[in-house]
Amino acid sequence: MRPISQKTLKRIQQILDLLRNVDQLHIRGIARFINCHHVSVSRILDNYLDNVINVHEIDQFGIRAKLISLKPTHKETTLEDVLHYIETKRRIKG
Repeated sequence: MRPISQKTLKRIQQILDLLRNVDQLHIRGIARFINCHHVSVSRILDNYLDNVINVHEIDQFGIRAKLISLKPTHKETTLEDVLHYIETKRRIKG
């Protein structure tokens, strides 16, 4: 597995900071705030932040969205905590 780029690390930090300041936000909203593509945000959330976020899927009136929020126990999660989690996950996978 290749190392995480500096750009991705910056975006992880931006997402963590943003989610600390707002209660919840949808993926495209996060993408607008940090100025990147919504698919990149989705990939970061799925691959790196899956243990610190809650995902609430909404499907009403023909509109589908995923609302993202930090888990209450992870409000103070830092980039170093996320990197430690990723490294542990890589070791377990082998």
